[in-house]
Amino acid sequence: MLRSVLTSPGVPRVFSASLVARIPSATIGLLLILRVHELGGSYATGGAAAGALALGLAAGAPFVGRAVDARGQTRVLAACAAAAAAALAALALLPAGTPGGVVIALAGLTGLAQPPMSACMRALWPSLVGGRERQHAALALESAGIEVVFVLGPAVLGGAVAA
Repeated sequence: MLRSVLTSPGVPRVFSASLVARIPSATIGLLLILRVHELGGSYATGGAAAGALALGLAAGAPFVGRAVDARGQTRVLAACAAAAAAALAALALLPAGTPGGVVIALAGLTGLAQPPMSACMRALWPSLVGGRERQHAALALESAGIEVVFVLGPAVLGGAVAA
């Protein structure tokens, strides 16, 4: 059954793209902690930035979800990805000694703009694979893919930082 899901038209492209798009969600919290420390801040401030990211995600999700329902996935995901990328780029360009409040605010903005890839992918599965049994297999694949992203994402980040 899994094979028939993976060979359905459009599934390999959409599913692999969604997995790649979800890698940041598995690594941003750790990345924020490391970035704050690199800027000369404490791990406590890094934790506050990771917390701000989570609060931003929680606060923004209902609004982003409504926007997806009203305007469609493609436009909203693209806008969210651009906004989140801009906030992350701003975080990356901060100079050493930047006050922790600036990092925390940018982390919160990143969370607010985070594209809801998992929810959007789950909504796509019925139209991609059809049939209740195939949908169950697709959702099992989805769960396994998320686990792989959350296991390998931080490992890849750790390897990149170490290199």
